Amino acid sequence: MRFSRLQALVPFLVLAAGCQCGPLGVDTTRFACTTDADCLSGFSCRDVGQGDECVRSDVVAPDAGADAGAVVDAGGEDAGEPMDASVDDAGLEDAGLDDAGLDDAGFDDAGSEDAGQVDAGGVDAGWVDGGTTDAGTTVSKLAFTSAAQTVNITACSQQIVVETRNAANQATPVAASTTVTLAGAPAGLSFYGNQNCTGQPNATGTATITTGNSTATFFAAGSAANSYALTASSTGLTSAMQTLVVQNAPNQLAFTNTPPTPLRGGTCMPVSLESRRMGTAVAVTANSAVGLVASPTGGAIFYSDANCTSSITTTQIALGSSTVALFVKPLTGGTVTLTANASFASAMQVLTVVPIVRRGQCLFNARIPLPDGGSQTDLSNTCTFSPAVTDLTASMLFSASTAVVSTGELGVIEVRCRLASTTTVACNRRQDADPASVHFQIAEVPTGLLVQRSTANNCPGTVTLATAVTPSKSFVLKSVANATANFDDEDTFVAQLTGPTTVSVSPTTCEGYDLQVVQWDGLTIERGFLDGGLPLGALTASVTALPAAGTNRAVLAQPHTTVDGARPLCSTLVRPSMPSASSLSFSRAAGDAGCPLTALEQVHYERIDFGNKASVREYSATFAPGVTSRTVTITPIDTTRTVVFSASQISGGQGAGESDFDGPAGASEGLFQVVLTNSSTVTVTRAEATSAAAVTFYVAQLSP
Repeated sequence: MRFSRLQALVPFLVLAAGCQCGPLGVDTTRFACTTDADCLSGFSCRDVGQGDECVRSDVVAPDAGADAGAVVDAGGEDAGEPMDASVDDAGLEDAGLDDAGLDDAGFDDAGSEDAGQVDAGGVDAGWVDGGTTDAGTTVSKLAFTSAAQTVNITACSQQIVVETRNAANQATPVAASTTVTLAGAPAGLSFYGNQNCTGQPNATGTATITTGNSTATFFAAGSAANSYALTASSTGLTSAMQTLVVQNAPNQLAFTNTPPTPLRGGTCMPVSLESRRMGTAVAVTANSAVGLVASPTGGAIFYSDANCTSSITTTQIALGSSTVALFVKPLTGGTVTLTANASFASAMQVLTVVPIVRRGQCLFNARIPLPDGGSQTDLSNTCTFSPAVTDLTASMLFSASTAVVSTGELGVIEVRCRLASTTTVACNRRQDADPASVHFQIAEVPTGLLVQRSTANNCPGTVTLATAVTPSKSFVLKSVANATANFDDEDTFVAQLTGPTTVSVSPTTCEGYDLQVVQWDGLTIERGFLDGGLPLGALTASVTALPAAGTNRAVLAQPHTTVDGARPLCSTLVRPSMPSASSLSFSRAAGDAGCPLTALEQVHYERIDFGNKASVREYSATFAPGVTSRTVTITPIDTTRTVVFSASQISGGQGAGESDFDGPAGASEGLFQVVLTNSSTVTVTRAEATSAAAVTFYVAQLSP
């Protein structure tokens, strides 16, 4: 059987790797034949007017009058070959495969040329560009796939990756091993084949991309600071270019922010660090860890977020950057030094911080008789403190008064105080036969604290707050002043938070009060009454099965009697404590069962769980008769942010304890000033000491 050369060529072209051939155009191309076997399937050998040729089997032969335009010069060499099938330089000639056969019909424009086989490839050259037949698989250029880098002098770069690509800029494997050369200009770069840049350095680097792969990897190091042009090249491919910057390494680290001076303790402040060289910002060439330290220890806390909730001890300047932003909250008043330590340098910044807690004394004199029969009184006093607070609504006041009562005027010891301005505390009393002393503390918390105050020279049954509070995170601080000879009902004034905007006060017979409702986000308050108070003859009582509180807990109790008139002091003063996380204990008379213990109708309590807003410890001090002062050693704390207060608050503020004094006028026996004298010592004092006494107090180091 005879086959024309076209019949042999067609299946070869169809099966060629990567071929995206077009149709052969057999319907329109003319082929000479002798028998049907010389034709393709579906074609027959017939005479259609100009000799035998292959035509479709279903075509009826035209008559002699057929249009001559339907045929071309049909002279042929062999039966089955294209007519006039001589070969020229362009591939296949006119009457064969070019114009009449494969050019317009699919091999030239539609088939081979655009798809990877051009004129020079049909016969003479074979295949082009390494043997591919499709532009999608033809490697034509190089490209960098690794990002441009900045490295320090002599430091080894990260990987430099070069990739072979096709004309459509797609990664394309090579059909044969290909050598890629990397060079840099100007001089000063050395190239290596490993990530440590070890071995013999070369002015150029070479790497072989093996068959079926598309990438080459290099490493570089520079001996001089410069911006280098990298060129990746390979024979027959378009080169690629990229910049590699070699710099002098940073040798300085600096804080770039300017903090306010002075800065409120507890304020969350933004901080920025910058890597530099000779005072100019220089980006780091690798992620650079930075350690963070505050002095004194705990004097400030670093954070990663603007709300200062996620604390950190390290941060990082990221690759390619020269700065990092973070936040800091100074806690210790005075001078706080921030230090940042990187591998290449350290930086320091000094903060001047306003203490969170201010404290002071307010003194009253005894009234002085005047020659005209009158007297010079001392019933009110305005005492100053420094530094000033910034926000009164974010500042709470603790106070405690003591006095020697030499006459029947018990009111000399009942001093009520309020925060009157950003620099003053105003205190009042109703009687002044004797001098008195008040110790006060002001704690300012910049965020999350809301303090509302109420003051009056009488006692209404209800106080309405201007702003609603959340009772579960709010507690009450109070003090009362009366002119009295007996420590009875109006001296045991109770202020109870009964709703978001309501404080119930009783009795209404008192002669003046100051109270604060303190809401602090993060606190949890459990409040209630000792069921039935303390009955006749009972020295102690307890409350159990409370929801468990954390370790940073304190209690503020308010004992109250409804009796108007003389009653033993030992029956009225009550000292609470917290023996466990879910219980409270109350005691009176300093353990003296010989005290005539009358019933105490009410004991109101607020247990405060400070959570992470304070570190709180409970202490107690006991006094034998004749002892007016005790020094208590405490766990060391930061005095600039610590308040101390007793567990019981009564007429003179947050300074009450218990005593076995059995008379009606000896309140000074069981009222105390609790003073933080240094970081590890609290001094507890009372003005009179004919009886035994005891007090429970709390040391609360605030962490706003």
